Amino acid sequence: MIKDGKDIIFVWIPDHFDLVGNSTADRAASEARGGCILDESMPFSDFKPFISKYLQGKWQTQWDALPSSKLRDVVPLLSEAVPRCRTSRREETVLARLHIGHTYVTHSHLLKREDPPFCVACDEIFTVEHFLLCCADLIEIRHKHFTAESLKVLFRDVLLDKIFFS
Repeated sequence: MIKDGKDIIFVWIPDHFDLVGNSTADRAASEARGGCILDESMPFSDFKPFISKYLQGKWQTQWDALPSSKLRDVVPLLSEAVPRCRTSRREETVLARLHIGHTYVTHSHLLKREDPPFCVACDEIFTVEHFLLCCADLIEIRHKHFTAESLKVLFRDVLLDKIFFS
């Protein structure tokens, strides 16, 4: 028994069955613990955190190997992804499009085979990052509702209601 009245229980899982050398190792381990073998099942819920952590690591490795993207710049660690909590599907859609930097205003020119839109005030290509963080015409509105130096900080630290102001 360990302090605070907690017990440690060792569970042996016979995954070495009939493998040369492993049976010998299993016998030695069994002898070391006094031959006491418990035949108890283990619920899947005990393995779920390990499986989730393993899969999250595999997914993160694949995510890191991808070429740079607007979404990865905002969410470099998948474990830090911003949970969705908007009450309307419309707001969720707008938020997702802002995260990836693809909106009708900023990307419709691709479908229309036109030049990209330019911000008249700044003479720069009109992007989500530009109008949320940089545009000179929107500076007063931004400072009234939020300040952020990057989209990552904006979507991580600013309350969504400040972005969805009316």
